[in-house]
Amino acid sequence: MARILKILIVDPNQFFVAGLQQAVEKHLHAKGIPVIFMKQPLSYPMADLIFWAPGYSTTVMPIGLLAGNSQKSRLIILTSRQRTHLVTNYVPWIFYRHQSYNALLLLIDTILTSSMSNNSHSIVNEHNENPLKTLSPRQRQVMHYISKGMLASEIAEKLQIHEKTVSTHKRTAMGKLQLDRTADLYHWLLCDATAAHLISQQ
Repeated sequence: MARILKILIVDPNQFFVAGLQQAVEKHLHAKGIPVIFMKQPLSYPMADLIFWAPGYSTTVMPIGLLAGNSQKSRLIILTSRQRTHLVTNYVPWIFYRHQSYNALLLLIDTILTSSMSNNSHSIVNEHNENPLKTLSPRQRQVMHYISKGMLASEIAEKLQIHEKTVSTHKRTAMGKLQLDRTADLYHWLLCDATAAHLISQQ
């Protein structure tokens, strides 16, 4: 049985988002692939398929989203011929708003097929790990205490380790989660309920 496909859509046009969700869910349901739609933009490291409309004040793209090939291989840029964006020069998948949904569904199928053949981020592979689950027990502990608002010195005292070790665990965890800035980490911990729940299970 295929695992649930996690999809993130970041676009200021909520009518477009609603139509896109309906079309994508219907298409993938017909293929026997269950889907859920993620709400927080900074949840992108956990998403299997990402639709992003750059160029708006509310849709600024995190640097980490373009940092690795595994991210870009599952990223579809939403744009228009009239509103081009520099990022379209660096990603392989682009959907223009004037195109039909059939063209978009064909693009999705191409990405799914490519993901499975490359075996790098197979979105129907049940063994594909959530990045949160790649955190070591100690990294999970550090993330848990950070989410509680504790300082590095307080975490070090709590865990009876050196403060620099706390910073190392934090940086390593952020690397696994593909978060570049501490501000992104705090925002993600505050806004993503799934992340907070899994981190708390340390």
